[in-house]
Amino acid sequence: MRAARKSGRKAMPPSFAITLLITLTVGIAAYPAYKMWPGLFKKPAGLATSISGSGEPPSRFEALRYYLEITPSNEAAGQKPLRATGLGPVEAGAKFRFHFKPADGGYFYVIALGENGVPQTFLTSRPTPPSGVVTESGVAGMDFHVPDGEQWLMTRKDAESTPFTVIFSKAPLKVPAFLSSVAGRDLTAEERQELKELKKRYAASAPELVAMKDKDGNQPFVSVQSPERAANEPIIFDISIKRQ
Repeated sequence: MRAARKSGRKAMPPSFAITLLITLTVGIAAYPAYKMWPGLFKKPAGLATSISGSGEPPSRFEALRYYLEITPSNEAAGQKPLRATGLGPVEAGAKFRFHFKPADGGYFYVIALGENGVPQTFLTSRPTPPSGVVTESGVAGMDFHVPDGEQWLMTRKDAESTPFTVIFSKAPLKVPAFLSSVAGRDLTAEERQELKELKKRYAASAPELVAMKDKDGNQPFVSVQSPERAANEPIIFDISIKRQ
């Protein structure tokens, strides 16, 4: 897939164009993916725009939060990266990265789509070095960037949306086995079924994604709120970046 960089930075080796930043190759395959793989990528449910008193289930807690760092598509001089929830449309051609912040230490895994529309590992326990991510382990209360370093993802002008599945676990996941294999490869039919079964197993504990702002009311983020009963279970949720 293609990698997006800020001008003046060293170009990414062409050999990693397909295997590294997989979501950039979605093209026209991204939008139909919900029909092609209905058990893998689903439109996020349970979205809310604020929390107010009785509107927040008392049995839920914030397991982590995240936001998107977005750079303008035209890279106009003097324009700084913007911060957004990613729940609304993102400008076509804009570059972005995820900032995750877990409440407790744990491990991140990300699945997206490959060039041919087949689900592909993006982040596993064996990250692709040029992504800038050296480990899937996140520290409590600290930003975890995906991708990191000089790498960026990019919204495509020919795709309606770009879906991701994010898995966060307090302990390393060895099953399914593809979560501990080298990132950047297509899932086999058997592995796609394993992912579908994993999501089904924890469907009852699926978190709610709540759009919020920080205490100053200026910076937006998404609060990932899980049921208390699922405190020690993997947290699995979908993010769909829609094109503006």
